[in-house]
Parts: sequence; structure tokens; C-alpha cells
Amino acid sequence: MFGRRDAVLLILAAAGLSYREIAALDRTDLAAGAAGSVWIGGTHRLRLTADDPAGFRPGEVWSRWDTVLRFADRYPSTTLVLDHLRGDTFPDMSGWPQRACPVAVPIDRWGHMPLPADAMSPAAIAEIVDAHRTGLPPRRGSVPQKRRERSDDTHDAVPSVPEHDSAELGSGYYEAGIAARRTAHTLLTEVPELYDDVEDRIDALLARTLDLLEQHTNATDRHE
Repeated sequence: MFGRRDAVLLILAAAGLSYREIAALDRTDLAAGAAGSVWIGGTHRLRLTADDPAGFRPGEVWSRWDTVLRFADRYPSTTLVLDHLRGDTFPDMSGWPQRACPVAVPIDRWGHMPLPADAMSPAAIAEIVDAHRTGLPPRRGSVPQKRRERSDDTHDAVPSVPEHDSAELGSGYYEAGIAARRTAHTLLTEVPELYDDVEDRIDALLARTLDLLEQHTNATDRHE
């Protein structure tokens, strides 16, 4: 996700747009054209053409990021976006309405984008572009996959209890501490699965709500 966005920021900066102009760009200002080109409309009226020998096709670079923006606009669920990104299984969105949305959208470390979409600041865009230009792009860890299975030996791992020569403690103290650790460890191993289940339910309800809203909008349009 970061790579798709940063690639667009780089081609826009290379085209001569200032960071303030990039921050002000709307998704409706850009359009992928024939032969891998991209058209920047609005007040810019600029076309970036492909360089086939170099393999540079700005239209494809923009389409990859536009796909994420359009999907997230309709299904604002980070889990759904990441699932489709990992498998490259985005649906055909050619018939979806084109809504206004900033091109430069901030992404936090977990892949979340603001809702409603908000534009990055010119300073934030400059920091990312300069980092790539100097060959030191931000290093970001991958978002962990959801836990679906729990190992049978999860409960067997018990933290060791350090011994201290300065205190005289009976064996009952250590046994009680180990038992308390084992109980807490057993209970806490179920927490990630509970979070996953709640998140799945939220995603399902969100997708259902968006479908109902779309059906209502389409029905209203037909009556009008």
C-alpha cells in the first residue's frame, strides 16, 4: 500500500508539481490514458507519457493506487483492503461512481487511512519524496496476519522465575507465582482470537450496511 502511494507521489514530483500542488490534487484530476500515459487535469493540463524502453508507465502506476483509493472509498475496512492487496483480487470497479478524494492520503503503520479521506500535508509529502530520492525510504514492517489457529503447546510455555539470593522465600511462593503466570498466559492467548472475531463481525456489518445504502441509492435514482 505504501509503495503504490509513494510511487504516485514520486512521478507527480518528477513532473514538476510542487508539494503543495500534490497535496491539493484530487483523484478526479488524474486519469490513466492509452499506452501507459496519465493525464493530470484541473489547472495543470499535463500529460505524462510512457517510456517503454525504460519500462516507465505512469498510467499503470496511477491505476494501482487509484484501485486502492476507490475500493477503500466504498469499503473503508483496512482488513478488506489488505486482503485484496495480498491476493491482488480487487473486483472490477469500472462501474463504480468516481467520488472526490485526495491523491496523497496519509497511511499509519497498520495500513489505516483516515475516514473520511484527508490529504497529506505538503511537508509530509516532501519528507517521503526526499527520502526516496536519497535512497533511504522509510522502512515499514508488514502488518501481521490474523491468527486463525492456536498451537497445542501454547499453554506449556511458562516464564522462568529468577532466584534472588537476597531474599528467603519458601517454595510455596514460587509455586503460587508460576500458577498465576500460567493462568494469565492461558487467558491472554485467547485475546487475539477474540479481537479477530470482533473485527470480522464489524467488517461484515460494514459491508452489509454499504450494500444496503447502495441499493437504496439506486432505487431512489430509478424513481427520480
